[in-house]
Amino acid sequence: MQFWQRPRSVAPSATDDFEQNRRVQETRNEVVIVWISILCVALTLINASINEYGVRWLPFATPLSLLIFGSSGLIGFILFQCYLTYQRAYWPVRKYVFASFQLIVFVGGTLLYQESLPATVIYSAITVISLASIVLAGLRYHIGVVVFVGLLSCVIYSVIGFAVAETPIVPVVVLVLFSVFFFVLVTLVVAYSVSSLIQLHRDSVWKERLRRFLAPELVQELTHKPELMHQHIERRVATVLFTDIRGFTALSERLQPEEVVAFLNVFLEEMTAAIMEHHGMVDKYIGDSVMGVFGVPLETDQHAEHAVHAAISMQARLEHLNQRLLQRNLPALSLGIGIHTGDLVVGAIGSSHRLDYTVIGDTVNVAARIEGLTRQYDVSLLLSDSTRAMLSTTLQLRAVGTTTVKNRSEPVTVWTPLGKP
Repeated sequence: MQFWQRPRSVAPSATDDFEQNRRVQETRNEVVIVWISILCVALTLINASINEYGVRWLPFATPLSLLIFGSSGLIGFILFQCYLTYQRAYWPVRKYVFASFQLIVFVGGTLLYQESLPATVIYSAITVISLASIVLAGLRYHIGVVVFVGLLSCVIYSVIGFAVAETPIVPVVVLVLFSVFFFVLVTLVVAYSVSSLIQLHRDSVWKERLRRFLAPELVQELTHKPELMHQHIERRVATVLFTDIRGFTALSERLQPEEVVAFLNVFLEEMTAAIMEHHGMVDKYIGDSVMGVFGVPLETDQHAEHAVHAAISMQARLEHLNQRLLQRNLPALSLGIGIHTGDLVVGAIGSSHRLDYTVIGDTVNVAARIEGLTRQYDVSLLLSDSTRAMLSTTLQLRAVGTTTVKNRSEPVTVWTPLGKP
């Protein structure tokens, strides 16, 4: 095994947040379904007991076997409710087991009236029970269990249809085929409804996550091209922007910790808005530093220009923040911004328990080093020669110098704007 391959036994596949929330909701709904089953069985047993040992108000007797069978089913439902209450671990097969048990209890209890009721009533009761089971299966928020209950209902109804038939075989076949068709139709409707609801919730969660680091128009475009976010690793030419606050240490010494956090939130909000307004992606926050990437996840030929415009917008936004600081007799701040364009590795990077859609490569390191050079050259914005070469606007630039950056032998020529585009 090559050293960069992760052993499969080290960490199991991670379950995404949506699936964890779905399992929680499934368990909650399962509790509701069990209570409904307990109530139905309890009312049936009370009614049967009164009819048999109290006031005979039904035109037929209650079989003793029904009381025994129903009592056993009620005990089973109660035990299952206790299991749901005290068992914390999720068991994927649980919903299938209980759905089968539920259908068997109600259908079996109905069949015990076979000697007291005509076959038509038995058919009707089993039909209602099967349809109710299919609908309740939708509350489990899982398409597989809906299809399973639908197929199981078709099988049970077909077997019972021929077993308790009191009419010639031809009408029974027609009745069974019609009922099975109706079961399949209801199953498809419920399964489609559950599927649509799951997809709607997945899209909502996905969009909410994307809105945290992507512009609204990029979120909308990615909605129509979700495969872009599912690619594992790819190479791409993009532009990276690093920004850092100068004078933040002096400011934080004059503020309470709560005020420092409040200011950082406002500052990061403004810097994030500047990146998003120019079609960039906020890759990460590192203390009071922000890393933005342009040309990711959606490709564009203008990523370098977008990055420079975002940097100029950041400077303008900081001016407004400085006015608020000066009004409180606090020191004004300045920004150091470094921009570099080059090859990047883009994709979902991380462990099996946590993945981030991010970029890595020498381009990221160079952009961070260029941001550090703003202190050396006493300018607020520096961009590399590779970024300058991709600009299409008539932005006037002046060469600041050519230097080598840490951990890179090839020299880098850096430029700074002379004015706004």
